[in-house]
Amino acid sequence: MIMKSNRLIKTFLGYVGAIVACSLILIWVIRLWRADLHVLFAYGGDAFPVATLVKGLIHNGWYLNNPMIGMPNGLHLYDFPIPIALHFLILKFISFFTPDYALTMNVYFLVGFPLATLSSFFVFRHFRFPYSLCLLGSLLFAFLPYHFHRGEVHYYLSAYYLVPLAVLICLWISSRDRPLFAAEDGKFRLSLRDPRSSFSIIVCLLTSASTSSYAFFTCYFFLISGLRGILKKGRLQPLFAAIILVTTIVIGGLGQLAPSIINNLQYGKNLLVAHRAPEGAEIYGMKISHLLLPITGHRIGFFSLVRSFYNKITPLNNENQFASLGILGSLGFLILIAWLLRPSTRIVVKGTPTSVREDLLSDLSILNIFAVLLATIGGFGSLLAFAVLPQIRGYNRISIYIAFLSLFALLVVFNWCAEHMGKSSFRRLLFAMFFCFLALAGVMDQTSDSFIPPYARIKQRYSADRRFFSEIEKSLPKGAMIFQLPYVGFPEEPPVNRMPDFDHFRAYLSSTSLRWSYGAMKGSASDLWQQDVAALPPHDLVRKLAIAGFSGIYVNRAGYADGGKNIEAELNSLLNEPAEISADQQLLFFDIRPVANELKKQYDTSQWAKMQDAAIHPLAVLWRGGFIRPEDSSDQNWWWCNRKGVLVLSNSSSEPKRVRIEMTFASQNDESDLKITSSFFSEELRIDHDGTSFSKTFDVPPGRHPIDFLIDAPRISILRNLSALRFRVTNFQYFCK
Repeated sequence: MIMKSNRLIKTFLGYVGAIVACSLILIWVIRLWRADLHVLFAYGGDAFPVATLVKGLIHNGWYLNNPMIGMPNGLHLYDFPIPIALHFLILKFISFFTPDYALTMNVYFLVGFPLATLSSFFVFRHFRFPYSLCLLGSLLFAFLPYHFHRGEVHYYLSAYYLVPLAVLICLWISSRDRPLFAAEDGKFRLSLRDPRSSFSIIVCLLTSASTSSYAFFTCYFFLISGLRGILKKGRLQPLFAAIILVTTIVIGGLGQLAPSIINNLQYGKNLLVAHRAPEGAEIYGMKISHLLLPITGHRIGFFSLVRSFYNKITPLNNENQFASLGILGSLGFLILIAWLLRPSTRIVVKGTPTSVREDLLSDLSILNIFAVLLATIGGFGSLLAFAVLPQIRGYNRISIYIAFLSLFALLVVFNWCAEHMGKSSFRRLLFAMFFCFLALAGVMDQTSDSFIPPYARIKQRYSADRRFFSEIEKSLPKGAMIFQLPYVGFPEEPPVNRMPDFDHFRAYLSSTSLRWSYGAMKGSASDLWQQDVAALPPHDLVRKLAIAGFSGIYVNRAGYADGGKNIEAELNSLLNEPAEISADQQLLFFDIRPVANELKKQYDTSQWAKMQDAAIHPLAVLWRGGFIRPEDSSDQNWWWCNRKGVLVLSNSSSEPKRVRIEMTFASQNDESDLKITSSFFSEELRIDHDGTSFSKTFDVPPGRHPIDFLIDAPRISILRNLSALRFRVTNFQYFCK
């Protein structure tokens, strides 16, 4: 009992020591004492949409709907599924202690370091490595360059603490410790009561709710481990266990995606959102050179120059630069590669199987080489993207798994050295001190001063935004709507002149009670409404917005080639008042309430209500399902479609609308049958390459109403688009009466 108590105390102190060491190193590496935790560590770029989701999560209960952005109808994320419920639940829990989205985000990001330390420390201790070795491996894993580069920009990728647990399950699958199956009477039977089985199921469910990339990679590794187990044991149970765990991840992911799946089944998929081209797997693939080269901005000048020179002279350097393993991780990676060439060599790790076929290094090296084969530019991932799965494009992100496998291999070799050379107490102490020194040296190698956020500059910009938008907020009633110019689609648009993507979110993040136009999902009714309004001449723009109930216009000068001079001059002339200007001279605000007040005097209450309804609730036509992006020429426009397409008529007003639609259908074949079904009408048409005209008049009640198209034509071969295109809709028009 005393020995068991001593072991528990030693284990507890080991984990506490790892957390303390991680925390102290983290404070020093990013100079945390300089930070204001109420200000984001990254203020710009992809950090803005993440912060927007977190703020919406805190104030609206969940992240799927946000009534404060995407005006006039708000943001609805059903067309852009984000299977990261685990992180949202943790963020939601943190927000119970603070409503500040920035503090909530910063806390979770910082907690990610000790969580990565603890999970990797747990796995290494599971294989009975000495505490000093566990500390070495876990600290190097927690302070990988990947962690800092992803940061709050790729927020959910930086929370990679489930990766070691997934690798542990892989090793169980391919060994005699396989989960889900227990030996009874010489036979293996399915058993969910075993602690390993419960642990594996829980980790799979958590992984399914982390990110789609990590879920996909984990499923891949499980299947590789299952096949590896068959070769080692000659039994099918390892593969069955892998399939069950993969199914668990898939079911968990589908559960999170259920709202989007239901929405797509009902109204068709929005192909304007989250469209991924197959070539993305090549562009964002992994480069082995990035694994082995030192980090950009290395503390040693020569290493920094080498990396900078490589980045300058070679192509396809993007986020895959974040994959650097550091010197020690690179050594582990090379050990795994070399081990494949020496399969007969045995290194016995205390507490692991001793046969050559079940050797730990062999299992790690198999996982490592298949990770490289999948993720390297031109590898299996590229083939998958071109064949069936273009949605997974950032294959370089598997580098975090490779990093753990490499560090694991390094610890196996170090442990072997310690077992054979450190038999006396004094030598074991020297080894422990050496491993602690390596941990500090490794962290120094993997980090640099460039990882320190520019706290002062970020806070200055953030504070300036807060002051500017606070002044606007004071002058407007709660819930006032503000239209943002220039128009920018959401999400994922290229920069507009000098304005980076997502920059319009500065307004929402710096205010509390105002509603903003930016953030409407591309292809939604609000998005189409914004495009139409933004294209109006300034006089008509102001009038339309005033009638629709907007209180002001926000202009980002960086979004205009002329710095916003023309739009500013025209709005100043129309409104007879100069704009409010931000401290950095980039943002403008125009109050258009006087225009609305003047217009109201010209109409009675009922007339004004009808004008408002017509202005803010026009009929929206949404192309869904198999329809791809519209194309046009000088005299016509058209939408290509595959076998099935959906045209959604969205009437957001409270009254039905009388509508007439006109279009021409055409295919490349002599004759094809097109079936049209809806709640309004059903038609069957015979169409050919010359085109068949079609028109129909009907009433559209409030709500969203799909019109489904189904054709029997064979696919058309168009090399620039790999979709199975079958027919096109030309010169679509609609008229509301």
